[in-house]
Amino acid sequence: MEGNGTNDWVVWEGGVHKCTPQEWEKFFAPKQTQKNKFEMLKRLGAMMGMDKKENNEKLIDMKLFGRDQNSPHRRIELILQPC
Repeated sequence: MEGNGTNDWVVWEGGVHKCTPQEWEKFFAPKQTQKNKFEMLKRLGAMMGMDKKENNEKLIDMKLFGRDQNSPHRRIELILQPC
């Protein structure tokens, strides 16, 4: 969403996908105490990434700015629904 300090509007809607092996390689190495949990999430395919393009293949501008909704801004709102 973007806003001008008075109104907000949807700029784009994007999807999500399960992290690919290439994306898993970009994660920072987990601390030793978190390594088992990290490997379990990886094995289960439990991490999701945001798509970089909208449904119409237009690139999504993910640059965020603004200090709050009362000034010019862009923010990401996530709406999660259980299966």
